[in-house]
Amino acid sequence: MKLTVNGEPLEIEKPINVKELLVVAKAEQPEYVTVELNGEFVDHSGFESTLVKDGDTVDVDAASGTRRTRWFDVQIRVSDKFRLEMHVGGGAR
Repeated sequence: MKLTVNGEPLEIEKPINVKELLVVAKAEQPEYVTVELNGEFVDHSGFESTLVKDGDTVDVDAASGTRRTRWFDVQIRVSDKFRLEMHVGGGAR
């Protein structure tokens, strides 16, 4: 089977589910990634039941974050399409 994962071609021998694909693709911390299959988001609860088939396109995005002391700047990038920023603190930086 031929897939496209994050824009790169990937060949696998048999159909697998999204959870197995994350292992094959060596995704770091798969519990924190978002997966888009052929343009549709796959909820974490569906990782085991959603099969990846020949010709599918899969995009895997890792959440990222930063933290500073005293002032907290939290940035979470769920995917390239969605971003959440939270700034909490008081006084001058």
